[in-house]
Amino acid sequence: MALWFLASVCVAIAGPFGTYEALGLAGRLLCWSAILALAFVAGAGTSWIMARCCRHRGFWQRQLIDAAFFTLFFLPILRGVLLAVTGPAHRHLVMDSWQMAGAVLMVPLGLSLAEYLWLRPRADAGEAAAPGMLRPGPRLLDRLTPERRGEILHLSGRDHYVDVKTDRGKDTLLMRFSDAMAELEGLDGLQVHRSHWVAVEAVRGAERERGRVYLTLVDGSRVPVSRSHQPEVVERGLL
Repeated sequence: MALWFLASVCVAIAGPFGTYEALGLAGRLLCWSAILALAFVAGAGTSWIMARCCRHRGFWQRQLIDAAFFTLFFLPILRGVLLAVTGPAHRHLVMDSWQMAGAVLMVPLGLSLAEYLWLRPRADAGEAAAPGMLRPGPRLLDRLTPERRGEILHLSGRDHYVDVKTDRGKDTLLMRFSDAMAELEGLDGLQVHRSHWVAVEAVRGAERERGRVYLTLVDGSRVPVSRSHQPEVVERGLL
């Protein structure tokens, strides 16, 4: 809400696309606050869709697709509103469709760049254990989006995909489960099921339900333990 308010005030004062000449300050503030509110809703909607439909793609691939879909959806609305509020006398000040498309496209891409520059240093902050000394990390982390790189808690395989759960959320990778486990070098964990791997430090307890065994993780999720892997789980003191 604060970002929407600040952006509305700044854009209303600047008065782009002919609104400075066609409307007073109050009119510009009303117009641009409504336009930006719709833009925020549209941006959140396309980001939500991309996060679920393109989870296996890299960060910048998702952001480019997201920006393209946002522009295709929002550009006709923006241009239609601006042509309506500026009127015939100032219609020539409104950009043509291609120029406006470029301007609209730059907004989500600029936000993506800011997100990347802000999250990447946080994701990489733990790489240096001390000045001049690097703390090794599993190769699998390099496959995750920057905002999901953290302590790996749990891997689960499904078909040709692997869900990687960290303390910063979950990411999905297009790879074999066995290949994903091979890239966990340096982590203390074990395979507890044909399609599940857990980090030992992430386990907070165990329980039995209808003859089946489950491990409870720090995030509250439950991971099934198959009979063939129970001896190793018992040996590690997790059961």
